[in-house]
Amino acid sequence: MVRVEGVEGVEGVEEVEEVEEVEEVEGVVCPVLIQHGESDTRVPIEQAQRFVAALRRAGGEVEFVPYAGGHGPRTPREELEVLEQNLQWFVRQLQPLSGSRSNSSK
Repeated sequence: MVRVEGVEGVEGVEEVEEVEEVEEVEGVVCPVLIQHGESDTRVPIEQAQRFVAALRRAGGEVEFVPYAGGHGPRTPREELEVLEQNLQWFVRQLQPLSGSRSNSSK
């Protein structure tokens, strides 16, 4: 069994490279939305913050939304807030596409 931080019980993996910092973000070419619980004990928020910083250093477009709570929304209200954030993010990302589509169809 291979031990990976935040993951238990991974079997059948021949090689796992331990990485402290997120470094391989140059290939990320699409906008990214990261929502992370401030009191997440499974995946500490610092890991998300390092990933966001690495994406930004690489010139990536990233929106980081920390929220009160742990690993994922726990209540219907929290889930609704996260889903509303997702919807608004997608609306912002897809709006330029919808404008170009309507112009190109004329």
